[in-house]
Amino acid sequence: MRQPRDPGALGPMPSLRIQELWFASVRRQWQTLALVPAQEGKSILPLARALATVGQFHRAAPLRVIDVTGMGLDEIADLTLGAMSSHERNEGGRILVLEPISTNPFGTAIAMTSDAVILCVELGVTDMEEARRALDQIGRERFVGTAIIE
Repeated sequence: MRQPRDPGALGPMPSLRIQELWFASVRRQWQTLALVPAQEGKSILPLARALATVGQFHRAAPLRVIDVTGMGLDEIADLTLGAMSSHERNEGGRILVLEPISTNPFGTAIAMTSDAVILCVELGVTDMEEARRALDQIGRERFVGTAIIE
């Protein structure tokens, strides 16, 4: 029988909006969740960390947050191969922080090897055409939700 966790050990619970986004993401079973910003703007790393916090309350295994911004082609290849083998080993999950595909098109490859993707749009800033392009290029069926960054 699993021992109850001390909720304070993981830090404060993120906002209700973050929790709702988490539960929207787990409607589909995933080992790797990619966060894709529609365009350059605010960092989505805090969102990834908040989702990981909620996920650690919800899942029995920890979630790793991996910031892939600025990675080169070799590192991206290693990451996508690692995603495939982590499925086989049934490890805890991973949340990947990607760059906009308009900035780094290799992020498309990572998103396409992820089990689920969340599109991140910045309120009042994101160009909807950029958001549509990300949806179309990665594949709308991969997306499990949209995060609005304020």
